[in-house]
Amino acid sequence: MTRIGIVSSVDTEKGMARVTFGNDNLTTTDLMPILTFNDEYRMPEVGTNVAVILLDNDIYDGIILGNFWSDVNRPDSAKMYKKTYNGNASLSVDDDGVFTVQAKKIVLKSDNVDIDTTNYNIKAEKTEIKTTTADITKPDVLTIRKRD
Repeated sequence: MTRIGIVSSVDTEKGMARVTFGNDNLTTTDLMPILTFNDEYRMPEVGTNVAVILLDNDIYDGIILGNFWSDVNRPDSAKMYKKTYNGNASLSVDDDGVFTVQAKKIVLKSDNVDIDTTNYNIKAEKTEIKTTTADITKPDVLTIRKRD
């Protein structure tokens, strides 16, 4: 049997949650596993509507399928793909092929990073580059100013 309920508590270490069913909020499940989509980790927030499959019609034994779009939980835009991470960061791609990363801080760790583009623009209040060596080609289009 499939039911709709509201997440009442979350155990982030176990990857499980409890769900409350009904308008009276009297029936709360034991901890139930949450379905993963390709091992992505995103726990639902308390108060989120979720779909639940109950095993053998046992209200205390089931699997939380996850949240869903509704009048209460609407998507940000119908014309883009967007992945939100804990409400603090997101990746999105719109119909024009613009890929946007939004986060408080982005850290890239790699042995090499290659950027191959027609235009490369940086807009920042402060830019700091630390290196032991530098190789700049096409110096006729480079302007470097001394710090005041």
